[in-house]
Amino acid sequence: EEMNLGSSEVGMIITDLDTDSILYKEGLREGMVILDVNYKKLDKVNVLERELAEARSSKRDSLLMAVHTSNGTTFITVDVSEED
Repeated sequence: EEMNLGSSEVGMIITDLDTDSILYKEGLREGMVILDVNYKKLDKVNVLERELAEARSSKRDSLLMAVHTSNGTTFITVDVSEED
């Protein structure tokens, strides 16, 4: 309710985020809601884990996330390439 999400919208609110994490570097912050990852509804953490593993095994460098903030919903591309 606080984030003004529609009744059909589901997602996971970011409650703790390490400042060294990829998500933080891409602009995500505590209080934001990740709605989906690569157009898959994020209703469980394993959705994110599965999409990350699939991207890396397919040699893709990024994930597309729909993120809801107090200003509305936006899409963020997150670089998930593994650097050596």
